Amino acid sequence: MKSVNTEQSVVRRLNVMIALMLDQMNEGQGTSMAAKIVKLSTLGLASSDIAEIVGKPLNYVTATLAQRNSIKKGKK
Repeated sequence: MKSVNTEQSVVRRLNVMIALMLDQMNEGQGTSMAAKIVKLSTLGLASSDIAEIVGKPLNYVTATLAQRNSIKKGKK
């Protein structure tokens, strides 16, 4: 049981580190939340993980990614 708590603690700390790094991403240029979500998605993170990292609901993240995908398909 202790290893589960340790694993959760490590995951939480990694998520904080990722969130801090995202905040620094193009800090002076005001990177949008959508850009951060797309970046995390392109790095292979699941939508649920992205939602936890950026502090948004899962449906917000999935809608953002769906909108991005529909825009990409429209350009082709």
